[in-house]
Amino acid sequence: MDLLSQMQAPDADVAGILAANRETLISGLDAFQPPDEVTATWRDDLAAALQAGDMATAADQVAALTTAGITLSAC
Repeated sequence: MDLLSQMQAPDADVAGILAANRETLISGLDAFQPPDEVTATWRDDLAAALQAGDMATAADQVAALTTAGITLSAC
């Protein structure tokens, strides 16, 4: 959750945070139990992008946190 919050900060280096914390993010996403289908799809898409090393798609998924109705609570 902390990493996702850091990436939502203005002027955050999203690509750098994603690259430096890829494995941690994947582990956290694997443990996260989404409260709804929209959030589950977002989690799966972000995890898949990270696992594939597709940081551009992963950054798009992080940006979706504020635009796609994603519901996050403590993992």
